[in-house]
Amino acid sequence: MLEVGTQAPDFTVTLGSGDTFTLSDHRGRNVVLFFYPMAFTHGCSAEVGGFCESYGDISAWNAVVIGLSTNKVGTVRRFGEKLGTPFPMGSDTKGKIRKLYDAERLFGLITSRITYVIDGDGVIRGAFHSEFMISGHIQNALQTLESIA
Repeated sequence: MLEVGTQAPDFTVTLGSGDTFTLSDHRGRNVVLFFYPMAFTHGCSAEVGGFCESYGDISAWNAVVIGLSTNKVGTVRRFGEKLGTPFPMGSDTKGKIRKLYDAERLFGLITSRITYVIDGDGVIRGAFHSEFMISGHIQNALQTLESIA
């Protein structure tokens, strides 16, 4: 996991919609970036669903949300549609962004469940890792956003 207080690596990712998301395009706003292991699994559906439910609260802190996995673009699109995500979902099929953000486990075979809160200057202000305490990702993001307001 990357250190709090360090500059977040810039990246561009293809979204399920086919558009792209570039982190540096969102300077001036907070970004909640979460990595999830695999679309359509119970844990990942719960995590993404939790971010959907808390989207209004997160947005109130001048924040955008983006979820990333190594699933293919079409899978990410269908997963987002199924859950009705109000935020973009990215497809990091080659795992390059996952590697930049130290969100790998099992020797790079699987994505770790990690959430980063990045401030408007591109600095990591919060980082949370738990494979099983899924609600902690949302709680930690909200607490971090409140602390940097």
